[in-house]
Amino acid sequence: MLSTQFSSHSHRGQRPRNEDCVRWDRELGFAAVADGLGGHPAGHIASRVAVDISWAALCDVSERSTNTLSKALLRAHQALLTLAATRPDYARMATTIVAALLNSTHIHIARVGDSRLYHLRANRLQCLTVDHAFSAHHLTRALGMGESLQIDTATYRREAEDIYLLCSDGLSGSVPDDRLAELLARDDATDALLEASLKAGATDNISMIVAKPAFIY
Repeated sequence: MLSTQFSSHSHRGQRPRNEDCVRWDRELGFAAVADGLGGHPAGHIASRVAVDISWAALCDVSERSTNTLSKALLRAHQALLTLAATRPDYARMATTIVAALLNSTHIHIARVGDSRLYHLRANRLQCLTVDHAFSAHHLTRALGMGESLQIDTATYRREAEDIYLLCSDGLSGSVPDDRLAELLARDDATDALLEASLKAGATDNISMIVAKPAFIY
């Protein structure tokens, strides 16, 4: 049976503080990368709350699908709005997030913002997400941004050789797609991707989760 092995890195890059957060759970098949909004208060707290609340929400349900994943992100959104109202220094706290649920046959995706999910099959790299942004520095959607929120979801069938990359824009903005594809295929993909991003002079935090196939017999 097809299962999933995960590996991850999160690095502050050239920033004084890391406002990204990553989390994965092999038993749930869950992975998420969040990027706290730079220039907003408590970005590092927003990203951690978003990831932890989303994970906890999925631990509470037996059915795991795009619907339950979307509901988990909405719960995180509401948690951020509630938290932002408790302290002046938390006002307007917000974060991007890209989250996935992987089972033996499909991957379910939910996301808000400009954190991305890539898919590598037969050496062909495809980005499965579209940024919610006017430009590199102007997001149109994020968790914690505004009362109402639209979350984009999708479901794709998995093949045995598929590799997935969830990442913040610190990686996607510093390493070109052809290089991403090359490094994703390596056994030490996360180490190689981080090294490439740092060498490229990434000016933002750099975070990623790589999900590769594993088999249980």
